[in-house]
Amino acid sequence: AFELRLVHYLGNHDATSPFVKNCESLIHEGDASALLRAVFNNLPALDVLFDQHQPVRGVVGSEDGIHAFTLLCALLDGVEEIDVEEAKDIMKVIVEAIEKYTVGDDKEKSKEEQSKVVEKKLKMLCAMYNLRHEGQDKCWILSRILHVCAFSGDDESVLSLLPGRDSTLGELLEKNNLGNLLSGLENEGSQSLSNTDKRVLYATASSVTAKVEEICKEKGMDKEGSSANASKQRFLLKMLSTYANVEDVHEEA
Repeated sequence: AFELRLVHYLGNHDATSPFVKNCESLIHEGDASALLRAVFNNLPALDVLFDQHQPVRGVVGSEDGIHAFTLLCALLDGVEEIDVEEAKDIMKVIVEAIEKYTVGDDKEKSKEEQSKVVEKKLKMLCAMYNLRHEGQDKCWILSRILHVCAFSGDDESVLSLLPGRDSTLGELLEKNNLGNLLSGLENEGSQSLSNTDKRVLYATASSVTAKVEEICKEKGMDKEGSSANASKQRFLLKMLSTYANVEDVHEEA
């Protein structure tokens, strides 16, 4: 089964490791939920996904970890068939593990690897976005994708969100493109988007464009900073429009 091959890959081909043995047991039990939790709570397995390990055989391909991640995300469908809420919980466990992953304490290595790690994070989260069926899930994952792009400590990733940078995420933040995407997500899956779902995404878009503005100012890019500021204000207004009554507006808004 592909799950067994996947587990051996994530365990760096050490068939005797407790991690591999535990995962093999969960596969035999058919417990995809526990298997996913075991993988994404295991730092060495995450190192393999991010190609930050020393392979015991062969040469690691730059996309191997992303392919493995995609296969793991596909297992969520089986969990969802049994328990929708459990699938949502695991989805959030996976996203949190990817967001929090770092390359270690070696500052020189961290600086050198940071862009690659951020790029892998974005590719993984985009893969999950494409694999999920519910518009509600996609809306939330998209907010995390934007957050990772802006707040992972890589200035080039932040600046890729500016207009004219040939970036899908950057284009999404232009004009009413984000609103149009949300309209499309309304029709995906069985759960309609709530105002809270939209609010989270617009609030994230606002904080992300505020970060773009900050980086632009630090680099003396005043024109681009002003454009980012205008986008920030636009998304703040979009966020406020998700409240039905003034009394419902929370303190941060």
